[in-house]
Amino acid sequence: MKIQLDSIHWNYQVPEEFEIKLENYIVDFLGGKNPLLEVYKPEESHVNFLKVNYQESHNLKSLTLDIYAFTLVEAYKKGYNTEAFSAEVQLERKTIQNQDYYLIRSQILHKESNYQYVSDVYLAEILEKEFMVTITYDNDEDKQKLEDSFFNSYFS
Repeated sequence: MKIQLDSIHWNYQVPEEFEIKLENYIVDFLGGKNPLLEVYKPEESHVNFLKVNYQESHNLKSLTLDIYAFTLVEAYKKGYNTEAFSAEVQLERKTIQNQDYYLIRSQILHKESNYQYVSDVYLAEILEKEFMVTITYDNDEDKQKLEDSFFNSYFS
């Protein structure tokens, strides 16, 4: 599938066993915007999904991408470490299909149930806008499918 991002296209292939969420009713806690794309497993819509946002970002314009990424790490550390949850949040740089990203990986534990999952946020600046891909998973098989679908995507 080709998704229009201003003057370029993002080419993405939905992985097997996953579907595109047609109703974008989720409000993202960072920007309040509906996602550009959301891919999920029908039987597990709360985890094992990929979400893409592409939007104007006041933070990106005022802070630069580098500082914005560090700011997000701190926000995730505060947001995920609560009475009910604990999280380890790490930051690294990655290049995927010739595009540089910051990867913010949050390994999250629900303390009471001992349930663990991971949220990987890939952050880039595309045409002076924020391009953010969030991959959330709780098992290696779904992680691999979702990562491969993103890592094999490309801009044209």
